[in-house]
Amino acid sequence: MLYNYNNKNEFDKIYLHDAIFEGYNYDYDKREISFSCKYYEVNKIYNFNFHNVIYSKLQSCSFWHGGNSVYDIYCTETPDEFTNLIHDVQTNEPVNFEYSFLDRGINYITIKIMINSGDALLIICESVEVSESELSE
Repeated sequence: MLYNYNNKNEFDKIYLHDAIFEGYNYDYDKREISFSCKYYEVNKIYNFNFHNVIYSKLQSCSFWHGGNSVYDIYCTETPDEFTNLIHDVQTNEPVNFEYSFLDRGINYITIKIMINSGDALLIICESVEVSESELSE
């Protein structure tokens, strides 16, 4: 299913608590992030493809010891740190934002993935495609 600004509330119906976070791939040229989660409880693998990524941040801290299980994944409001960053760039730099990713009238969504170690991945993008298939192990 494809999630974007218009149906972002539907994203929160995805339940992956204790699914295993598998890999992380960022394709700069295509502005895409992809990863998968193996959810052994329901014998499925969930593939995530984030399109037109304008911001991502990975916090790696291991607050709660190690682990690579998903604690939670959800759509959230755009964090103040991103809003402040954009404001600072626009007011402090002599930059023309015409034709930039911020001047296209796109409504972005913000997705946060919390890992059981305390690590967090934040992605701001135009859309995210989620597909699922049976585990074949």
